[in-house]
Amino acid sequence: MGVFSKSKTKKIIPSSPQELFRHLKKDVDIKFLWSHQDELLDSYCKNYISSKNVCFELPTGSGKSLVGLLIAEFRRIKENKRVVYLCPTKQLCAQIKKHSESYGIPTALLTGKQKDYDENLFIRYQRAQLIAITTYTGIFNINPRINDAEIIICDDAHAGDAYVSSFWTLEINRMENEDIFNNILRILKPSLDGELIRKMNYNVQSSSDPYLIDLVPKIKCKNLLGSLSNYFNECFKEHTSNYYVWQNLNGYLEFCNIFININNICIRPFISPTKLHQPFSNAKQRIFMSASVGLGGDLERAFGIEKIKKVPLPKHWAKRNTGRRLIIFPELATSSEERNKVLDNFKNSKDRKLILTNSNEVKSIAEEYFKESNIIFTSHDIENSLEPFTSSEEATLILANRYDGIDLPDDKCRKMLILGFPGASSFQERFFVQRLGSTIPLRSLINTRITQGLGRCTRNENDYALILMYDKELLKWLSSKNYTKLLNPELQAEIEFGLDFSQEIYVKKFVDAQEALFKRNDDWDDAELEIQDRLNNLSIEKDNSINSLFESSEDEIKYMYALIVRNYEESYLAAARAIDKLSGGNELSIYRMFWCYLKAESAFLQYEVTEDKKWQKNAIEALNLARKLNYYLPWLNDLYKIITKSNTDYKEKTVTNPIIISHLLDELQLRGNKFSNTLEDNFNKISSSKSKQFENALEFLGRMCGFESQNWDKEGSPDGLWLTNNNFGIVFEAKTDEDKANPISLSNVRQTLTHKEWLIKNNEIEKDIKIFTIMITNQRAIKKEAHSVCGEIFYIPQNEIINLYKNVKQILSDIRYKSNGLTEEERREIVLAEFINSNYSFEDIITMLSSKKLSDLKIA
Repeated sequence: MGVFSKSKTKKIIPSSPQELFRHLKKDVDIKFLWSHQDELLDSYCKNYISSKNVCFELPTGSGKSLVGLLIAEFRRIKENKRVVYLCPTKQLCAQIKKHSESYGIPTALLTGKQKDYDENLFIRYQRAQLIAITTYTGIFNINPRINDAEIIICDDAHAGDAYVSSFWTLEINRMENEDIFNNILRILKPSLDGELIRKMNYNVQSSSDPYLIDLVPKIKCKNLLGSLSNYFNECFKEHTSNYYVWQNLNGYLEFCNIFININNICIRPFISPTKLHQPFSNAKQRIFMSASVGLGGDLERAFGIEKIKKVPLPKHWAKRNTGRRLIIFPELATSSEERNKVLDNFKNSKDRKLILTNSNEVKSIAEEYFKESNIIFTSHDIENSLEPFTSSEEATLILANRYDGIDLPDDKCRKMLILGFPGASSFQERFFVQRLGSTIPLRSLINTRITQGLGRCTRNENDYALILMYDKELLKWLSSKNYTKLLNPELQAEIEFGLDFSQEIYVKKFVDAQEALFKRNDDWDDAELEIQDRLNNLSIEKDNSINSLFESSEDEIKYMYALIVRNYEESYLAAARAIDKLSGGNELSIYRMFWCYLKAESAFLQYEVTEDKKWQKNAIEALNLARKLNYYLPWLNDLYKIITKSNTDYKEKTVTNPIIISHLLDELQLRGNKFSNTLEDNFNKISSSKSKQFENALEFLGRMCGFESQNWDKEGSPDGLWLTNNNFGIVFEAKTDEDKANPISLSNVRQTLTHKEWLIKNNEIEKDIKIFTIMITNQRAIKKEAHSVCGEIFYIPQNEIINLYKNVKQILSDIRYKSNGLTEEERREIVLAEFINSNYSFEDIITMLSSKKLSDLKIA
């Protein structure tokens, strides 16, 4: 045959993916397609092959990668299409490459630095001679080499949001870029709430603090964005991660949300505008493969796509979890000592363990805890393969935000710890969960992460694993039927069994349970029968709120794209349509409030462009509705002043802050005796004449009432400070140890008068905060020289503080009883209703504490 002779080998053009499968040179143990794979491929070719966006939901163990690779190879051969297969990580890319080789499908692994791509393989991809396998960041970067794909397969699409959104997310960490962080803070300072500034400047933060993260409203900072853009142009230099993100956001800053806490600033659009990124948007078809597709429009929001057609899974395929899990909740131990023994037993075992955390911060804590007796592996060690971990007899793999893509079947790993609540992995998620106290927009996504995380070590029907779940928020979530009813029934049964078994668990019980699981003995047979009994009575229940979220997602995405092109009227109308679809019960009220806020912003932006008073009226109406749905965001009042162009405040009653109370209830736990024991202990302290005990209980009482509460152990400091969320505060001087027969002295009055000045001087409050100064005393008279200078000091007897404690304790007990098993949103509504109906709103409590002036006491 001559040098340039044409090959006589005839190219086979398959008529279907199934026919292609029969012709592939597969490994000998790959003999046939499962019936559900066959049906899915057939349905795709008949009904979805021309659709722009298509999604397959294929649970663990159902052959997802084979379906995706067959479609990819079929379109490549049949239509000569350039096809890219996207995975979240390089390790998963290598895994798919290995699968493709076993199937006999030609692929090119193109990961790492683009300049290091194998040139021959890259050209062969461009000529549609093989499928390119790369990470999401291989497409979602500022100048991708793979920029002309015609078919894009997005594998593990449920995990895609983090990788896609990072392309439009600018994050500044205070520890890593202190100068940049402080300069951004300086530019934004005029638009920030004073209390937030104080917290950021002085690192004031606690687990009960609703300011863990907050949003800077666009209307408040709109006039500052030009200065911010100029600063970013100066400080973000080429070849840094922030530089490349800024190239995307430059010109679109006014359409981004700015999230801020004491250590981080995050700037990103609410929904990733993937239509702006041509290497992704120009594809003829995008196929999303997922083991668990959220039902609430999560996939649509993650990829900024209004409509994605779902290929239904054949009904005969049992959507059940693979293998068996024994789930243990250490926080339900009989005591903190036994809990620690359970954790230590897990830590000190000589085997392989997988630890999944919800953040890099928690990951660092886990590394510190496990390093004493474990060989630690992290994501860097398994970047290309899991083998470094699986080939070690004793090792602990610790990963952050990796709830999927880690396959550890059989003896590769039988122990796992899920550490941290998987519902706050981004700043936007933290804003909804921590600041607004709403999990509803994330409910489906959180359940997907839980489902995926629990499946890392059980990959087939005969597999089994021990799983510890350690986090108060996670325990609360899985204790509520409102959340777990959306999970697979088998997983529901395992969780219910685990919760009951873990009640008052201790280390010997834990050790015996492990032995039963791993030996598969008669004791385990009993557990298996009980799980099966529970399973027979469980099913996936419908959730109207999730359906409403799915319906609204299309208009939410339309809102985003209208805003980007400055079509404020259309963004207003899209927000209005989304709100209509979100109408319903209390669960959706906070998310509805957020969209009322966005609707108000669009109306105000349109008003600024047109100067038509109609749009100002529309903005006020939308903001008023947002305010009715949320009483405790101070910046809603600030927006009202800006939109009305006046200094008029809202006239509504100042209620309590349900998020602080909700945090306290979580801390005290809805199960077990900690709640009653802690409340009883603090009651004894607040009834005491011992000053320090009383002061500590006073701080606790403030939190019980929903105030931001604190005290100090410094010379000259007040004995307590309670702050509301709208620039009101109460400062205390406790004199409960004074002899009630003696009159109040001049020195005690002078000391009390210095408290506001001390707070301002020590940067604990802003100057413009309205402060009520209260002396808690059992004394019934005041010395003449003290009376002449006591000014606006109020007093209250200790017994009235004790009565306040008793009443609020009862309110909390009622809330705890009524809210057990409810969602965060439902509990928030109960908190508001109970405190308002009991006349213990912020306003009521301040009125009660300031009803008696010190100057009204008898002069001795």
